[in-house]
Amino acid sequence: MYSTGGQHQPIRIGIVSDSSLLQLTLRSFLQDLEHEVVLFKPSDFRGKVGDSLTNVDVIIMPQSVGKTTIREIAKKHPTIKMVILRDADGGGLSVKEALRYGVYAYLHQPIHLDELELILARLMPPDSNASADYAFEAYT
Repeated sequence: MYSTGGQHQPIRIGIVSDSSLLQLTLRSFLQDLEHEVVLFKPSDFRGKVGDSLTNVDVIIMPQSVGKTTIREIAKKHPTIKMVILRDADGGGLSVKEALRYGVYAYLHQPIHLDELELILARLMPPDSNASADYAFEAYT
């Protein structure tokens, strides 16, 4: 596990999943890194993307939420970085579509927590000293 040294600004992360085990595992891991976590179910977004995402910087969600939901999040909340959980079969959104809709990164399943941590390190503000420390510590 990479050390954040406790110097970074916490990222507010939404996790969308039907799997309680996945949500609890990711929440525990992210809270250990001193990030704030909000849990959602995919059904929270069916047919609507409301203000529940107002206080979220990053949303981690399965590709099964669909193109429409991803498009709506990009439109209504353009500052949110979307991380898509990609299934083993690789179906769903193409890379070209993902870029067009503002997807920040893919996280392949089964999830490797160090991969998630590197994605989060890239999200740190570039002018932040904590960002440099966090990214450097990720490689030491």
